Amino acid sequence: MYFVLVYNNNVVIFNIFLSGLVILFVAIVLNGVAQALGLQTWYDFIQDRQTTLVNAVWLFVLYPFSLGVVWYILKKIISE
Repeated sequence: MYFVLVYNNNVVIFNIFLSGLVILFVAIVLNGVAQALGLQTWYDFIQDRQTTLVNAVWLFVLYPFSLGVVWYILKKIISE
């Protein structure tokens, strides 16, 4: 019984860690894509505190939505 609990906890921790790594990787890729397209990244926004409408849509709508899609896909994969 104890082994099963420890094993299940380790699997949960591993899944959380793996999900975090995937989301981090996607965030890095999205930052690279944003820079290649001339869009503002979060690092740029924090330094300047100013943005355009296009950059605001990217930072506050599309970027979080993209990361949410990654989380949703990972949740579906892990729960199967």
